Amino acid sequence: HNDDDHEDHDEDAVDLARELVEKTARAAVERIEELGEDLGAYLDNARWQLPRIQKLKNLQDDSLISLGRTIADQAAKIGDRTFFLWRGRAFTYAEANRRVDAVVRGLIACGVRPGTRVGVMMKSRPSHLSVVAACSRLGAVSVLLSPDMADDVLPRALDLGEAEVLIVDPETAVRVRGATSVKVLVLGGVGDQGDLPAGMVKTPRVIPPGVIDMETIDPAAVTVPAWYRPDPGRARDLAMIFVTSGKHEPPRATRVTNRRWAFSALGAAAAATLTTRDTVYCCLPLHHPSGTLVASGSALAGGARLALASRFEPETFWDEVRRYGVTVVY
Repeated sequence: HNDDDHEDHDEDAVDLARELVEKTARAAVERIEELGEDLGAYLDNARWQLPRIQKLKNLQDDSLISLGRTIADQAAKIGDRTFFLWRGRAFTYAEANRRVDAVVRGLIACGVRPGTRVGVMMKSRPSHLSVVAACSRLGAVSVLLSPDMADDVLPRALDLGEAEVLIVDPETAVRVRGATSVKVLVLGGVGDQGDLPAGMVKTPRVIPPGVIDMETIDPAAVTVPAWYRPDPGRARDLAMIFVTSGKHEPPRATRVTNRRWAFSALGAAAAATLTTRDTVYCCLPLHHPSGTLVASGSALAGGARLALASRFEPETFWDEVRRYGVTVVY
């Protein structure tokens, strides 16, 4: 995209934000009536809604806003509240923020710096959220790829995103190592699987030679360099690149600035009138914009709980919706 494209996108985003702000009040009243809530209960939660709408209206090019900064802000405000739910376990905003800090140290130890393009080719799992947020906190750029991407397409996709390093799940490491020449890192798989449904067994972590296992890096042993400034991202900065490819189409890249991430996250949170009492169910893939920008982004921006599903499964959908107390599904 050239600069004119970015300006057009930003103008579209401003128009969208204005429309959302105008509609939010009506949507809120309709929701109060629908759920039988009283006005006092809604106004009690308005302190979470109004700052988000105001932030949308006041967003400037140099505004400090990013995925990493938003997690840090929520950890400071509502750190003891649950951020995401995964296979029967709950993780608070404070816990999620500490994990992001630990992954940042691991990335630094592996040579990642601000501006580095980091390929993320992982299934929808907690580690996916953590590494994308850690890249944001470090000032690196996440290049999001489908874990099902074919081996013959992967090199072109990495080139398109200018990725210098690739982070994958343990079970993907062997296949990916033979398909690309970039440095390959593994994250997650130690505690991600949790309590699996009946009949499923845990996948052993087998890390092939030449691949760095980030889980073996002790964050406390990593010296934080003098140049490190957490969450440096401004609205105008490139935050992430989504690289997609169809069955018979070449890969294409969609570039997302922190501004566009914020408009998606804050805008969806406002449009859905999310509050801290809501639980968002995300069964969309996190390597797709709808999963990262809208579903997980709105839950984070709204201070809501995020119930993560590995994928959309009709057999387990309603069971998980009921078990987690889900109120919003994307």
